Amino acid sequence: MTDYKESPVSGLMLHDRPSILFLSVAALTTALLMYIAFAIYIGVQVRPTMHTEFEEGGVITALSSVMLGWTSGLAFACFILSPRWTLRTGGFWLLLAAGLAALSIDEIAQIHERLGSIFSSQIGQQEKSKLMNDLVVAGYGVVAAIGFFVFYREISSYRRFLVLVVCGFLFYVFHTVIDTVIVVKTSWHIIMEESAKLFAVAFFSLGVLYAFLDKASAHR
Repeated sequence: MTDYKESPVSGLMLHDRPSILFLSVAALTTALLMYIAFAIYIGVQVRPTMHTEFEEGGVITALSSVMLGWTSGLAFACFILSPRWTLRTGGFWLLLAAGLAALSIDEIAQIHERLGSIFSSQIGQQEKSKLMNDLVVAGYGVVAAIGFFVFYREISSYRRFLVLVVCGFLFYVFHTVIDTVIVVKTSWHIIMEESAKLFAVAFFSLGVLYAFLDKASAHR
């Protein structure tokens, strides 16, 4: 018999079945593709080039920052709902909330890009700015991978969270490869790179949402 859990937050019956996960991923993917198409349309009709809104400060950056901030709040809620506070249970969600908040601020304020530009202007080598940016972006992945293995027990406690985090990380890898390997980028390279980043954030956000709903259901 299927085990049904009613979430006090959403009022919906949460089925631990792949179909629910598939439907949520399909809905998220459709919404993101529509948003990306809208960003391209703005670029073609309003801006100088079709990839303008995919550059720093565009609508893609704005949505990415909002989702990171929202997911940070969900992660903090997971910390509050953690039944036992240890570094590898509640501590994981608290660290995740802080890290996502920092990424959200960095995304919208372009902190590491600005620091790279200042550094490169001081030494008179503009190419160093891209190198620093690449190192920072790659560093995010290294920290995420280490955190995944350190906190694997807590992460794997939430199956849908685990699946979506892995999917999000694959999108992040694709984004990073384009960002670091391709030196001279066309409009389509930029669109694919930033779209992959958006999908990475969105899948991770959906995973944290599922973890929050599971925690909320168990906490009632």
